[in-house]
Amino acid sequence: MPGAVGANLVLDHSQIQILSAFSRSHTLALFRPSDAAHDATLEDNVTTPHSSSQRALIEYVFLSQMGESESEYERVRKVLLLARILNCPKPKEFRVLRCVGFCAPKSQGHDNEYGFVYVFPSSCNSDSPPIPLRHFFAGAKRQLIPTLEGKFHIAKALSSSIFELHCYGWLHRNISSENVIFFVHADGKQAKTATTIAPTAADMEDPYIIGFHHSRPDGNVYCSDIRSAEDVSPDAIFYQHPDYGDNSTLRFEKRHDYYALGMVLLEIAFWRSCDNMWQEDRKRTPNSVIDRRAFKNKLVSRFVPRLAAVMGTAYMEAVQSCFSAQPFPSADNDSTVGGSGNAFSEDQDSQFFRNVVQKLDVCFVG
Repeated sequence: MPGAVGANLVLDHSQIQILSAFSRSHTLALFRPSDAAHDATLEDNVTTPHSSSQRALIEYVFLSQMGESESEYERVRKVLLLARILNCPKPKEFRVLRCVGFCAPKSQGHDNEYGFVYVFPSSCNSDSPPIPLRHFFAGAKRQLIPTLEGKFHIAKALSSSIFELHCYGWLHRNISSENVIFFVHADGKQAKTATTIAPTAADMEDPYIIGFHHSRPDGNVYCSDIRSAEDVSPDAIFYQHPDYGDNSTLRFEKRHDYYALGMVLLEIAFWRSCDNMWQEDRKRTPNSVIDRRAFKNKLVSRFVPRLAAVMGTAYMEAVQSCFSAQPFPSADNDSTVGGSGNAFSEDQDSQFFRNVVQKLDVCFVG
């Protein structure tokens, strides 16, 4: 383990009790602080939660995703850097869950992954699992459509979150409506049914971003991971910038995060998934191959212009900026994490703040 500073972020597997699957790369669990974990090990086959246990979401990074050129030291260092970023106190604008640490792989065979452990917000109802934004676009939850003001609130929160993350020198690399989640607040106002607790409009205005298992520092000395079969979502292609998705040698850049954010902003505006927008073309069959560039061109020509009437001109211009962001040159020797070693990157952050964050900030319901 590089350095003793991050030792307290390395958790023992005995501190985690898996409850159920949440997504391809996430599980719901109970997290026991170290003292509680010690008590739990005194009993065999613990089946009841410890009094100090906290509901948690575990996010997995499979070793098969790691770049072949990375040494074990570099791999663990990158994991530790991410854990530190997600663990340190952050402004609410970050919109990420508190990461209490990670569990290292148990072996080189089974359980071959790192598990980042995020505890639920203290204000949420821990009996109700989080709900991905994407799940509101179909099925029974399709009826839970936020107000225009609520949509603005979600969009502002997400754009500010990506801005803050990039200012820290990190790339998300996995932005999608599946990785935006909401919690039911523990205020006793939710409508209970036989199987779940229904979220309210207020819950839907308080998003959190997950999916950091592909994240890395923004610098030329860091390797991108390899999308593994374990966690690749069939819908991920819709959020991939055509330049990046069609070019295996191109490094991931901030503009590729902007593109994915623009896709989510488009989904929020029309309250439908991007693949649903793609299927609106009657010529496409369910099993046809998706052309990323054709998909982008269709959105830009057919759906983005409609935003002015639905969400206002400022919102439309913010989405246009996400889709049209140009590549920025970077210094070959730049390896700054959370610093200002790259002047071009600083300019890119400023442009994103002006063209997206501030554009969305002026969106309001009078």
